[in-house]
Amino acid sequence: MEWLDVFQDPKRLGLMVLIALGAVIAGKMVFNVWPKTQNPIFWGSAVAIFIVGTLAYMGVPEAAIVLWIFIAIGVVLGFGALVL
Repeated sequence: MEWLDVFQDPKRLGLMVLIALGAVIAGKMVFNVWPKTQNPIFWGSAVAIFIVGTLAYMGVPEAAIVLWIFIAIGVVLGFGALVL
């Protein structure tokens, strides 16, 4: 099975969306609770990546793809911050 086959199966695609949405919501909750003087953006992002990374480590292949998508988004945003 190729990794592009994940995007053809609605159940696996739905699981990827639920994993990403849950991680983003957990990261936003940490961002809202964390003291503003202690870099809440970093800790919210760290929690989201930790959740997805833990699921990928436990053997959920959809979480690994979501983790790569999160990394790609971070690279694009970092590149945009340097260029723009």
